[in-house]
Amino acid sequence: MTTEKKQVLRKFYMFNIFLIVVLFYAGVHLNEEEKAFLAGLRPNQDSYDWATSFYAILGLACSLFSIYVGARTFAAIPGIGVALGLLSVVGFIYSVVVLVYATTLRMEDVLLVYGPYIVIGMWLNASVMMWRDRDFLEQ
Repeated sequence: MTTEKKQVLRKFYMFNIFLIVVLFYAGVHLNEEEKAFLAGLRPNQDSYDWATSFYAILGLACSLFSIYVGARTFAAIPGIGVALGLLSVVGFIYSVVVLVYATTLRMEDVLLVYGPYIVIGMWLNASVMMWRDRDFLEQ
């Protein structure tokens, strides 16, 4: 693999990690806001029914970009490309399910599935970025 391809892939991994961190932070924040509303601490604000819809849309965006990164990675590192692609497709499908049933789901339940998606996605992206040049060439 040439140095230019490796650098481009690393930029994709960095942006993908950024999206995953945003997804994590948004999930934690929306979950806390929903808990506060359900506990009656925010009676004059919106009911946060939109929280799961917003989070699912954010999950769709992250999954679509991850699918793209997985496809780009597949040409250079097939194992990581397939793993990232499959994880992203599962995340995409779950995001669509959450969008369909957004009015009946709570953020706490949604995060039970997104949690492993976030952790595994972060691990895949970060582990590839930590590979040395020789590791890229061996793949």
